[in-house]
Amino acid sequence: MKRKPLRFLFPVQVQLFVLLFASAVAGQIRFYDPTNDELARKTREAFIEFSKGDANVFETMVSNTLSMKDATLAHLYELNQQGTRDTANLIPLLTWRDLREKHVRRTQQEFREAYDSARTILNSGAGTNDLKEALAAAKTDLATIKTDREKKASELGQETPDLKELKDSLEKLKDALAASKTPVRSLSDLGSAFTNLKSVWTNIASVKSLWDETEKYTHAPGLQLTILDVAVARQQVKVDRLKLELKEAKGVETRAERIEQRLELVWKDGDVNANGEAKDGLFGQVYAGIKNVPDQDERVLETIGRLAKQAKNEVGTPLKATIQLRDLLDVLGRYVSLAGYQKYLLLSDAIEAGVDRHLFSIRRSALNTNEREVLVGYGLDGLAAYHAGGLKPEQIANFFRAVQAIAVGVLAGKE
Repeated sequence: MKRKPLRFLFPVQVQLFVLLFASAVAGQIRFYDPTNDELARKTREAFIEFSKGDANVFETMVSNTLSMKDATLAHLYELNQQGTRDTANLIPLLTWRDLREKHVRRTQQEFREAYDSARTILNSGAGTNDLKEALAAAKTDLATIKTDREKKASELGQETPDLKELKDSLEKLKDALAASKTPVRSLSDLGSAFTNLKSVWTNIASVKSLWDETEKYTHAPGLQLTILDVAVARQQVKVDRLKLELKEAKGVETRAERIEQRLELVWKDGDVNANGEAKDGLFGQVYAGIKNVPDQDERVLETIGRLAKQAKNEVGTPLKATIQLRDLLDVLGRYVSLAGYQKYLLLSDAIEAGVDRHLFSIRRSALNTNEREVLVGYGLDGLAAYHAGGLKPEQIANFFRAVQAIAVGVLAGKE
């Protein structure tokens, strides 16, 4: 009689094992594979560790680029100072004719060439042939850049509210899921929270395809939530990318405005005389001031010295020589400013424009890398969860022990 329970228990175990095996074959139960579980776990951990260094890599690149910019601008400033000193030291030895026809005209040409360099870096534009064409190109470029900035602002203005609606609807759904007192076999079981989410997501074109994907897994709410999380992550990256592009566009527009204003300052509308000399702006004022000198072949130092002597004796009399001296010194100061400070600003704009373009390229790469890491991370999380699941040997053993206990109890009750 003591061996009777075991004799009855064996058929019960066989029947349950057959039922369990049949379920596994049908795809309802998956047996645990420790090798795949370990591999998936280690892959996920290795990817997390690998991804930690990405932020440092990009920050290092940004830091190095900024250091390079500072060093380049410092070197340009030193060269400019030296060039300005050389110009100032040379001026007294020149005749007014040489100053106007050779040096001022050459500075005017160099200024336009510096603008062409800045323009090439800013938007890959072709070179210009004269002052008027340069000014027209600057205005056209500014209008194009402004239009691009407005377009970016409009896109961001559309995508940002979409992101907020997606996040809000998903958070409400998750809150409803956490508050549910009954098992959730499908997200549609969550009632109004699901209805609200569906209404939001089906009306946003950028996530419509991912929403359609969730509809294929109505009996796998966990997988549906993962797909929705991926969609929100992608939309977040899209908004972040637009913010970066808008910031870049604003910087380009500000620089283009500054360059266009600088060109107007130095030669106004770009009109020139028969000799190619600017009629207006700072260059026009320099040309006009030099032409007012009666003896064009007199050296600058001689003219200044002569007027200084005359001005010294004008105390208490009409200040004719004093005013002439003041005007000529003002003209020379404007020319030195054009040859040095103004040209430095234009060249520094070109350098900063190139550096900014490189910096934004680095930041875009960082965003792209982050987007890929988020998507890969979700995939590895799913893979790890999949291989960590399945029916483990100890679970099977516990199952049979429970069955045996139940069977013994049943048989004992029949004794």
